[in-house]
Amino acid sequence: MNSFLQQVAQYYATTPHLEDLCFVFPNRRSGKFFEQRLAEAINGPAMMPRIVAMVDFLSDLTGHNQVGQLEAILVLYKAYCQVMGDSASPMDAFVRWASLIINDFNDADMNLVDVRQLYANLHDLREITTDYLDDDLKRDIERVLNVNLPGADNQRFWRDPWRPQEDDGEVRRKYFTLWERLYDIYGAFHEMLAQQGLRTVGGIYRDAADRVKLMDDHRLPRKVVMVGFSTLSVSEVAIFKTLQQRGVADFWWDNALDVLRDDTNNPAGKMVREYAQLFPMPKSLAPETLEGTVVEAVAVPSVVGQAKWAFHRVDQWLDQGFIPHPDNAINTAIVLPDESLFVPLMNSVSDRITSLNVTMGYSMRYANIVSLMHLVARAHRQASRRADEWTFYREDVKDILSHPIIKAAFTRQAMELSDQLAERNEWNIPTSTLCNKGFATLFTPLRDVKDVNQVLAYIDRLTDFCNQVKLSTSEAVYQRSGLPAKRSTSDVDHDDDADIRKVLPLQSAFIDLYVEALDQLKLAFSVHGVPVADDTIFYLIDRLVQTMVVPFEGEPLKGLQIMGLQETRSLDFENLMILSMNERVFPRRHGIASFIPDTLRAAFYMLTGARQEAIAAYDFYRLIGRASRVVLVYSTASEGGEASRFIGQLKLLYDDKVRFTDCRVDTKVSSPAETPIVVDKSHVPIYDYVNPCASVDPEHAHCLSHSSIAEYIDCPLRFYLHHVEHLTENSDKGDFMDYGTFGDIIHDALQQLYYPPMPGGAERKGSYTVTKQMIADFKKGSMRKEVLRHIRIHYLHNVEDKTPLQGEALILQETLETFVERALDYDLKMLDERGVDSLEVLECEVSHPVQLDFSHDGVEAKFNFTYKPDRVDRVAGQLRMVDYKTGGDKTEFKTIDNLFVPFGNDKKRCKAIAQLMLYCNAWHLEHHEDRVIEPVIYKLRKIEETGVFCQENVVGTEKRPKYEKRQLIFEPDSDFNLEFKQRMGDIIAQLLDRSGQFTQATDTHACQYCRFADFCRR
Repeated sequence: MNSFLQQVAQYYATTPHLEDLCFVFPNRRSGKFFEQRLAEAINGPAMMPRIVAMVDFLSDLTGHNQVGQLEAILVLYKAYCQVMGDSASPMDAFVRWASLIINDFNDADMNLVDVRQLYANLHDLREITTDYLDDDLKRDIERVLNVNLPGADNQRFWRDPWRPQEDDGEVRRKYFTLWERLYDIYGAFHEMLAQQGLRTVGGIYRDAADRVKLMDDHRLPRKVVMVGFSTLSVSEVAIFKTLQQRGVADFWWDNALDVLRDDTNNPAGKMVREYAQLFPMPKSLAPETLEGTVVEAVAVPSVVGQAKWAFHRVDQWLDQGFIPHPDNAINTAIVLPDESLFVPLMNSVSDRITSLNVTMGYSMRYANIVSLMHLVARAHRQASRRADEWTFYREDVKDILSHPIIKAAFTRQAMELSDQLAERNEWNIPTSTLCNKGFATLFTPLRDVKDVNQVLAYIDRLTDFCNQVKLSTSEAVYQRSGLPAKRSTSDVDHDDDADIRKVLPLQSAFIDLYVEALDQLKLAFSVHGVPVADDTIFYLIDRLVQTMVVPFEGEPLKGLQIMGLQETRSLDFENLMILSMNERVFPRRHGIASFIPDTLRAAFYMLTGARQEAIAAYDFYRLIGRASRVVLVYSTASEGGEASRFIGQLKLLYDDKVRFTDCRVDTKVSSPAETPIVVDKSHVPIYDYVNPCASVDPEHAHCLSHSSIAEYIDCPLRFYLHHVEHLTENSDKGDFMDYGTFGDIIHDALQQLYYPPMPGGAERKGSYTVTKQMIADFKKGSMRKEVLRHIRIHYLHNVEDKTPLQGEALILQETLETFVERALDYDLKMLDERGVDSLEVLECEVSHPVQLDFSHDGVEAKFNFTYKPDRVDRVAGQLRMVDYKTGGDKTEFKTIDNLFVPFGNDKKRCKAIAQLMLYCNAWHLEHHEDRVIEPVIYKLRKIEETGVFCQENVVGTEKRPKYEKRQLIFEPDSDFNLEFKQRMGDIIAQLLDRSGQFTQATDTHACQYCRFADFCRR
């Protein structure tokens, strides 16, 4: 392969006084490779010529310094305020448009547009579409102009702004006012830059197009060689023409591939052919064709999987000898149109490749410090002021505390505060809770956003925080590297730290760059004195860091090349792999965010979407033109799984002239054979918990409860994990009230009526009479207060907080009150039906440890049991066992099987009824005189279903029986209870059987909501 740069280098290698030439490339990377090719082509000693990128060449010609992005934004805002006067929007609103306007100005300057005519022509445009305004930009328009676009048809204004439409007049007026003043803003902006000796990139190009015409010959190189350009702005065309007319320029266009040279239908080829005709080359390049090239299109079933597969193919190339030197695979490149694949690719590098050269750098946007500051910015946006203190939304604080940087640098403090927040479960976290922490700076808001000194002090606090994190990270690195620890952040920057810099973690390098961005921001604010809000600070930093990359040191002309698409210009490789060959990734879905409609952009020869498509096509075909092996990898993932149009074009253009292969990588996922998990009971100390004992000590006894027995029925293994190994689910509290908390609030609110504490707060003992009048008074008076109080106790964990409820607690308060009210209404109705005015409450929420004996036919089934009835009362002489239920528990059953069937697909298990039967047996054991008990489930969701009902077959045939339900009554010697005790005794005996095993549930429906589903691979 005779590469493009080799051919150019060979042409000039024998040129006398080579040092008088100046080679200009679109980017610096191409110049580095050309320098090597030129050195290889030169025979004997020679002085090397100057090799520069285009922007550096023009900056030298004009003597202008390029303005930084941040300073350009701040200067633009000053120009905007100067022009707009009192109608100017505040900085924190305008800043989101600043880059858009600057890009428009740059584009106009680079294409030598008459800016006055450009911004005047909108009045003559009869139709404007929304193609160039995405949804985010429309929202910014509403924000900047301080108006609301009509909700009924949010796009009608943009489709036809001249048609009279109701309510659109103010929007239209403000939009046109801004448009009409953009020319004045443009002039003021450039004038302010000129006073500081600065120019935008576009300004440098515009000025160079004028100056090169008037420049003396001695100011120009003897020969300027323009190499490898693909698309030219109007200013570049003007500069090229002037240099051509003055006879000091050569031009080289890489259009040797037949599809670029001969295909009239290829827009990329047409573009470069026109340039080649306008600026002919000194010598024709050797023609190239893809005939005989091995081209593979590889479909990989995941995005990240492309990175994993890439080095699998590299290993194959090594085995086949296509990469002759693993320590210097300079003939091979992996190109990443999607830079997010960089980290997965780096994690997949083959051990056989000992040398890599990464030319694309690593974008700051993926840095941990950037993601942390995004969380901080969101927290400040959602913060609110209460009384004299700022508060932050709970989930924002949690997200910051769980961020890797905070967890690594402030481990103990972050864990303690997380535990505190989980315990208190506050909706809004006051700054007083967050102070005295190493990361308290992140939660310190700006008190006066219009005071520049306070803004600068805020930036200093962010810088101190970053340096603190950097110091923590660096100390850890020093310890691992065996070097002496540094005592301050300033020590880290000393010249004698070369050793530590070799092992400096990537995230520490990111923090360095972030501090640099903060320093730039502070300097810019010091100079320009622009008042901003704290959210705007983060936005401006984001704009800065998006352009920053962590450069990777290395020999650029050695090793397998990892490159971004832009870095490939003018370069050729024998083995080429391009990842992310998906439509809308390469080529990207082009849309230009701009104030200027595409129609005007095209009329003024500015960059358009169509032209961007042509540039992408040229970059692709030029890149593959001289390769011997081309692998195009794309993802078939559900989102963006369509192959790039370039793959289809290759098949159509070259048909069977190219050795084209389609390959689909299948990822076979096979689950291992499921091995049942069993635990032998003979080796488990379960009997410490359930073995019968002579007496039950409430303080020390190990007792079963109904819930633990229900767990055993559903899944013995779950019982073992929970009650023997004491594994529990994550109890972190979230945004939403769980069912347990919901029920606790209702139970405790009702207890304030039915069994309140004694005066002074002492625990009540003995019976307590509740009358109908007391129920009615509670309903009208204390009910709402008690519900609110117990919301603060059980959910907010702060009974002293008197601020109004908000968020989910406020939403659920009415529901909780409704459930309590239903219980009260039911009792009032029940007392009326039974013809009494009061009920006698024996107890509420009292724990009872007892020893039950459900032995049967010689099968031992004694066990310690604990129960806590919601309420035990007596109404008209009838003892009742009451259980409040807020869910969908069943209150009706047909047969006793419904009380014992494991949780399954039919969901016929009547847990609540089985629970009350256990409670009735336990109560009777303690109170032998109570031989008739009425179990009652208060079903608060559907209060009309309250009770416990069994169905009896009263009439009908065997196949079509008819049932009648009746209230179940507990009697210890009834056939029903005896059968219940036998069935329950069998379960307890099985649980205590030393020869048995704890096994997994037979029906996987029991695993659907199980906390241990991941543990047992269900």
